[in-house]
Amino acid sequence: LKPPVLGSLPIPKPLSPGEFRRSAEAGAVILDTRQPAAFGAHIPKSYSVRLDRIPVFAGWVLPYDRLILLVLEREGDAVAAARCLIRQGYDNVGGYLRGGIEEWYNEGLPLAHLGLLSAQELKDGLDEGRDLLVLDVREKREWDEGHIAGARRIYVGHLKERLGEVPRGREIVVICSSGNRSTVAASLLLREGFRASSVLGGMNSWRAAGFQVGGGKVKAEGGRYAFNPL
Repeated sequence: LKPPVLGSLPIPKPLSPGEFRRSAEAGAVILDTRQPAAFGAHIPKSYSVRLDRIPVFAGWVLPYDRLILLVLEREGDAVAAARCLIRQGYDNVGGYLRGGIEEWYNEGLPLAHLGLLSAQELKDGLDEGRDLLVLDVREKREWDEGHIAGARRIYVGHLKERLGEVPRGREIVVICSSGNRSTVAASLLLREGFRASSVLGGMNSWRAAGFQVGGGKVKAEGGRYAFNPL
C-alpha cells in the first residue's frame, strides 16, 4: 500500500510506543521537534530540533540514509514536520509517536534527561567553582560581541566533526543566544555519551540578568553600559 499523501507530500503514520521503539532499535533516528524546555525528558538517543528550526538545523545532525521518527508537540504537527524535512532532502520519514512523549512514559518505557539551566544557575555554578565547561555554539560574530569568560566556542554546525575537542571528563554546559541551538548541540553530545546541559534563554538571558561578558558590552545597573575586555 502506498502511504497517504497531502498533495504530493506523504503523511507520516502514527506509531504505537512499541512500534516506535522497535523501529528505533532497528536503526531509525529519532527527531524530537518539541520546544527546548520540553527536551528535559526525552526518548534516549533523540536529536532535538524545534519544529520551526528544522529548515536551518536538521542538516547539522540528521543523516540522509536512515529512517527518521518524529516526536511531536502536537500530533497535528506531523505534516508540517514532514514538509520541512522533505524540503531539506529527507524523504525517509517513517512515522511519529502516537500520543507523544506522555504515551511513551505511560507505557513504562525509558527516558533520558537533559539538564536545563537558567542563567542564574550557570552563574552560581561558575561562582562555586564547579568543574563546568561552558561550550558556546554561536557564530564567531556573536562570540566577538560578548561571551562568558572561560567559555570555549565550537559552532553548532561543526560540532559533530569536532567532538574530539570536547573533554569527556567534565560537565558540558552548552549556550547559544536563546537556547535553540544549544539544545540541538546538547542532544548531539548526549547521544555521544557526554554529560551535557543547556542554558534556557542563552546569552540573551545572561545579559538580561546583568552578568558580565567578555568581548562586548553588558548593561549595568542604572541602564548604563560597561565595556568588558576579552
